[in-house]
Amino acid sequence: GDAHTDWLNFNTACCPRLEELYHASVKEWSGDVMPEAVRPLLTKTLEGTALTQSGQAKVYGPIAWRDWVSCRKGAGLTQLPGIDQSKFDQLEDISAQQVGKWFS
Repeated sequence: GDAHTDWLNFNTACCPRLEELYHASVKEWSGDVMPEAVRPLLTKTLEGTALTQSGQAKVYGPIAWRDWVSCRKGAGLTQLPGIDQSKFDQLEDISAQQVGKWFS
């Protein structure tokens, strides 16, 4: 893939509150900082895959991997080694927790 197929983007300009919650989430759920219960689960999920905790994923945390895998899947592109439906489902669950923080 390329930069146009690897990420989902949304516009927070239309909702200042969403933008505020989003930025707070990025601070709470970055690749370095996340809820204590999530880090071991994410580490286990990423084990055996070619996904790394670097670049955009280090900045945005679990949702970055979920979006990357999801967009590649949707575009019919080959996944990185170790990514299967089970790993995708695990990333989906962790990312849902992260996105849930945007609205709470």
